[in-house]
Amino acid sequence: MIKLKLIVCCDKNNGIGKNGKLPWNIRSEMKLFKEKTIGNGNNCVIMGKNTYLSIPEKYCPLKERINCVLTSNIDFKPLHVIVFQNMKELELWIQQSDYDEYWIIGGELLYSTMIHTYKHWIDEIHLSKLNNDYDCDTFFPVDIIQNEFQLKSCIQHDKFQHMIFNQLSK
Repeated sequence: MIKLKLIVCCDKNNGIGKNGKLPWNIRSEMKLFKEKTIGNGNNCVIMGKNTYLSIPEKYCPLKERINCVLTSNIDFKPLHVIVFQNMKELELWIQQSDYDEYWIIGGELLYSTMIHTYKHWIDEIHLSKLNNDYDCDTFFPVDIIQNEFQLKSCIQHDKFQHMIFNQLSK
């Protein structure tokens, strides 16, 4: 059975991006993201093409993690990245690979697909909720979390709170 973790940071209105970029730079939240997704160094991050392209070049691919990109663009072949054309390819690869944790890291379309269609794959959601509004144009579907997941923990940080949700028992 596939078990993924999803990690997202959103503003107080559930915004996750503006003009294809993160509209904030909060070091403590980025440090939390890095620590969680690296884990013990045997983890994988899964993202959409636009999220991959939004990562500053000096950080791309994300270090100390296997980077996977899900895109229908057959010509998209960045170096040091595993590319999947569809969810079935990704599913087969996960079933055959042996990483400790698989993290969904965005963006909007991948989050929405995972939350609405593949929520049975999601074991945990790590949600950092910022205290401010950043006038975003892309959003995370927070509404479904309340119905399908239960809050496990919440830690207040200076500029955000970090919540971990577990899937409700079936």
